[in-house]
Amino acid sequence: MDLTFTFHPGPNALTDLAKARAEAAAAIGGGCAFLAGNGIDQHDEARPDAAGLARILAQVETFDVSSWLEQRRVAAAAKMARFLPNMGMTAEEFQAMTTGEWPGEQEHMAPTLNRNPQVRIARIGVPASWQIPAALGYGGWNDCPDAIAQTALAKRWAALYDADIIAVAHDIIEWEVRKPPRTQKAAMVLAWEQFRLCNDIVDQGVQTVSNLGGSLLNSKYWYFWWD
Repeated sequence: MDLTFTFHPGPNALTDLAKARAEAAAAIGGGCAFLAGNGIDQHDEARPDAAGLARILAQVETFDVSSWLEQRRVAAAAKMARFLPNMGMTAEEFQAMTTGEWPGEQEHMAPTLNRNPQVRIARIGVPASWQIPAALGYGGWNDCPDAIAQTALAKRWAALYDADIIAVAHDIIEWEVRKPPRTQKAAMVLAWEQFRLCNDIVDQGVQTVSNLGGSLLNSKYWYFWWD
């Protein structure tokens, strides 16, 4: 899938992005626009052609998100179990530590890829932003899930939270959310899903899943980063 880029002053990035998204959506055949960070155009070999994109999207249609999330949970628990004796902790104690205590609504996420003096806005020919990971061939390195899982979760969250991907870099994805969770229970359901997709936002970020849930409550933006 071809990418085209335009350059914009950082302070105008979100306003210009909104215009670019509207223009791309109105174009013949449809399209999406997003803030493009470092590395997006440096891995052309990962970006599928039209046939490859169609194959990924077909796999997404049969992808069992719930089973995948459970597999990620089991795999993470098995990996951590090897270290628990040395930490002097039981599995239950570690789970409680990972969950943490509900802190109430926390400071919300904010976009980061619009903060440079100059930014790029990319356009790509897919009709919905949840298809962007598939169109880019995003993921599949280190602990960053592959494009099929990324796209399946993106489709799920687009439906549940009216959320759009608005920024992508080599190791970052940022979202705009129009229907964020409004209750503690809903925020924690989403927090666990996001933790399974991207544990770095907890382990190297907010420290507990409850803290993540508190930051997702009523939040207009989401942030993911993979080491």
